[in-house]
Amino acid sequence: MRAHLILAAAAALALIVLAAGQPLISQQGANQQRTGYRPAAFVFVVESVSTTGSSDATGVVQVAISYWGVRTLVNAQARLEPLCDARVTSEQPVLLGSWRPGTQKVAVFTVSLSKPAPRCGAKLFISWENAWDDSLATLTHEGGSTAFELSFGACWGEDLVLRVVPSTVYSGAPTSLSLEVENRGRFELTHLTLAVSAQGVAVLDASAPQTFQLDSLPPGGSAAFQLTVAPQSATPALVVTASYLGCSGSLVTRTYTLPLYVASGQAVLVAPDPAVVRAGSSARLKLHVVNVGGVPLYNVKLLLSLQRSPLSVTPSIIDVGELRPGEDRVIDVEVLVPTSASASEAVGYQVVYSTGSGSSAVLQGSFTLSVVFPAGLTITSIEAVPQQPQVGSNMIVAVTLVNDGTHPVYAVNLTATASEGLAPMRSPYAFLGQLNPQVLTSVPFSFRVLEPGVHEVKVTAVFRDPYGNVQRVERAVIVSAVPAQQASQGEQQRWNPLLLAAGLAAVILAAAFLWRRVRR
Repeated sequence: MRAHLILAAAAALALIVLAAGQPLISQQGANQQRTGYRPAAFVFVVESVSTTGSSDATGVVQVAISYWGVRTLVNAQARLEPLCDARVTSEQPVLLGSWRPGTQKVAVFTVSLSKPAPRCGAKLFISWENAWDDSLATLTHEGGSTAFELSFGACWGEDLVLRVVPSTVYSGAPTSLSLEVENRGRFELTHLTLAVSAQGVAVLDASAPQTFQLDSLPPGGSAAFQLTVAPQSATPALVVTASYLGCSGSLVTRTYTLPLYVASGQAVLVAPDPAVVRAGSSARLKLHVVNVGGVPLYNVKLLLSLQRSPLSVTPSIIDVGELRPGEDRVIDVEVLVPTSASASEAVGYQVVYSTGSGSSAVLQGSFTLSVVFPAGLTITSIEAVPQQPQVGSNMIVAVTLVNDGTHPVYAVNLTATASEGLAPMRSPYAFLGQLNPQVLTSVPFSFRVLEPGVHEVKVTAVFRDPYGNVQRVERAVIVSAVPAQQASQGEQQRWNPLLLAAGLAAVILAAAFLWRRVRR
């Protein structure tokens, strides 16, 4: 029993001490308390004040408060009044609801600073409308409020930005980079130190880690530091540790990882112009040698290789010289293309060069030449039989064609067109279709001679080459038609000596016959 009395006395003494250490609490509605109620003690403790800032002038203030009274608070609220050049932009008061003894509530406020300040004083007001007594199971009508003085750190708005320009490095060659630092915050940063370490990349001509220092960096200020690196892996990066004194005067340390992207710095493009050549001919081409990389190349030599190609290229060893990034050097070459070439021929090349560091390297590649095969359909002969037809007779025109190319030709169609004195006896068209290389084809056309004189027969061959292009070839023959009467007179003249000879033979035979009869 004595132990219980001692514990009760100690608890009462603790409540008295806590109440004595808190601001005065005004109790509303005390005149509404019923007779026999014992006034309650309302004890509050500010447990913590934390801030979360952003890169602008706005931050979030969180205040954690514990309540150690004996009754439950009803409709509790919290309101913050900054004493510095700031204002609360979130809705106030913050509703805390019912608040049981021995529990903690957190009030969150959004605060906007008009001017930068390391710390900001404020007053926190806690109020409640009523109280609930669990032992009596009733409201005690003990509303009230209390106030606290506190401060919070307002150093939000510190924003240090680091970047590396350019972010692309080239394999096999050193690359100059610029490490840029910018203060996008609202406070001056002092005693700034940047320690640069490398991952998968070597920092040339510098100690490890390479260190850069600035005495101060004002808001909106920037600085750049130069360094030279050479990649040693496919995924290099720079790790930068930045340390500085912030607005609160304390040391701030942050680590930034800046990735680098590896590209082939020595990239040379070799392309022909034009890229089409004709089989069985020679062509002059322009070779474009372009440095598409990001570093200059020195003592560039181009070697053309034709080990598996029947083509012949002159010259095959070309001294290009220096190639700056993006430079296009044009070189004239001559290409001999045999008829045995395929539809596309690959020409290999090697580019030998040296870099700025003095090392030599070789790039290999190839370009393709498209070989076109010209169509070779030719009308080799066209003959008229007879050469001097008579009017009213028939005439034959024989046409001979040959495909003297290396590939078939398609949709071959012949058309024979004659002058007005000749009339076709059958269709003047002949469709031959496909003609294979080196194959002779003969096509006859027949005409009837209607008028004497000189007449022309024109033969046209229309065909498609292997690439679908429509082509044509033409050839003509001249014939002289004579009248039918001249032809008959000529025949009579040719037969008169025969008749005379026959008559003379008959006379001789008759004389011999009579002489034999006389002797008998």
